Amino acid sequence: MEYQTQYHPKVISRSNMKASLPYLFLCLLFSAGFLFLPSSSYAQLPVPTHGEHVWPVGIQVTADGGYLVVGGALNTDDPTHTDTWVAKMDATGNILWINFYGGSNSDLANSFALTSDGGSIIAGYIYSPSTKLSDGWILKLDANGNQQWQKSYGSAKDDLFNAVMQTSDGGYLLAGGSTAADGTTSDGWVLRINSSGGIEWQKTFGGSGDDYISAIAQTGEGGYVVVGDTVSASGNTNGWMVRLNAFGGKQWERTFGGAANDELNAIWATSDGGFIVAGSSFSLGSGTEDLWVFKLSSTGETDWEATFGGEGADEALAVQETADGGFIVAGQTSSFGSTSDGWVIKLDAAGNVVWKETYGEELYDVITSIQQTADGGYIVSGGSYLFAADGQDLGRATWAAKIDPNGKVEWYNSNWEK
Repeated sequence: MEYQTQYHPKVISRSNMKASLPYLFLCLLFSAGFLFLPSSSYAQLPVPTHGEHVWPVGIQVTADGGYLVVGGALNTDDPTHTDTWVAKMDATGNILWINFYGGSNSDLANSFALTSDGGSIIAGYIYSPSTKLSDGWILKLDANGNQQWQKSYGSAKDDLFNAVMQTSDGGYLLAGGSTAADGTTSDGWVLRINSSGGIEWQKTFGGSGDDYISAIAQTGEGGYVVVGDTVSASGNTNGWMVRLNAFGGKQWERTFGGAANDELNAIWATSDGGFIVAGSSFSLGSGTEDLWVFKLSSTGETDWEATFGGEGADEALAVQETADGGFIVAGQTSSFGSTSDGWVIKLDAAGNVVWKETYGEELYDVITSIQQTADGGYIVSGGSYLFAADGQDLGRATWAAKIDPNGKVEWYNSNWEK
């Protein structure tokens, strides 16, 4: 089964993109802490020793049975500067190589995809401290992590990519947000490029409020579907889905949720031609923020819908259809486990719970991506916000873990040394 783009670190406020980007790094580090890591099964967790800040974007299974992990890191010598890093792991979680990418500005990854040539494509944004503006950024790597090319895209305002996928013809589709023409709100932004980064078409979608795309998938007939959040539809934040043809023309759009704030973070095109979508909802479930997942038909009609959570904040950041026809959902929970834990829920085809597991210690932990492996288990990436016993901030750490088909940890690695 082809892996589809489904995750992002949610670093930009749903309000004014232009206003939020100047303090993007604070948002990113804050969310990196609350989007983060392991369980008592992980034994002793190595922690940063000098207040390093390292956060995860995602992990995918490579053709050789190993894994590629992408993340970001704050330059401890310059707290306004961040770089993207990529690590290759073998099948048992050992680091084979790790490379860092970035220039004089801050280069941040939000998403990545494996490519048909054995390499990878990374998408995010470049932020310039001098102009206090960002451009969408894409980086193409070969199988060994060598840079083949990079490009930036955007206007004189703020632009960024949250999602990337390789299309069936070898090009790429990117999606995220772009400051609207009035300079005060954001629109959903979709960009189609060829295999060398040349623009084929680009479209924006939205209305008078803030509209924002988080994830994308390709449909069977060569079109696309994007999901995210919209304020334009009702004045409050609703989950948002737009289906496009192969040339970016809008076929239909739907909003989901209720009177409170609801958002969609992940989508997967299912084997029946429909979609599985996940995020979080304040409108449904327990009344606080609950993890939210629902199955849609090919026309966007709801087949079934479920929320999971309790008194705390709970959300999904990743979702995938599994080989048995069910689904796996991952994110974080503050309702169960310790302070805030990574959370994985296995569902059957009708949305019934098969099993649920939390992963974390007395830290702020999250799972940012999940993918089923050939043995029926799963590979996950996540991170932690770490504190010393005296409350000192020790930084943010990234980890990867392999879990079995029932959610039990097989191995865990948080050592990202070369």
